Amino acid sequence: MTTPILLQTILLIDNDAAAAYDVRAEIAAAGGDSFDVEWVRQLSEGLARLSQGGIDAVLLELSLPDSHGIETFDKLFSAAPDVPDDSPIVSAIIDMGKNLKQRVIAEGVETQGQLAFLRAQRCAEGQGYLFSRPLAAAQFAYLLQTGLTETVLH
Repeated sequence: MTTPILLQTILLIDNDAAAAYDVRAEIAAAGGDSFDVEWVRQLSEGLARLSQGGIDAVLLELSLPDSHGIETFDKLFSAAPDVPDDSPIVSAIIDMGKNLKQRVIAEGVETQGQLAFLRAQRCAEGQGYLFSRPLAAAQFAYLLQTGLTETVLH
């Protein structure tokens, strides 16, 4: 008797059909039969789907017409507070970006453990509270001028 494969469901929110197709194909190639990708075109549709539960990860195009910066994340977290941070999905997304010959930048890096995981996956760039809290424009300009790459700012 074989054990059924537990699918991880990824919600893809992107209004570009060609980009959504490419993402779905790369996830399928990277994860085989491990992932089910549900695609919606608008943030409002994604929020409605998230409220139904059963989503393991979200891929979101932030340039959607109904997306408004950090408010978008607040809406997502409110709609789906139980979406786990799952390393197989992160690995698949990193692989997908590399296979598409894209620069892969991890967002929301908050712990040394997350950073170690990303380095093991050969994701060389990241941003998040581990590196720096939000900065004023002058502080950010100084950071760019000094070329700090490994410094953790608090």
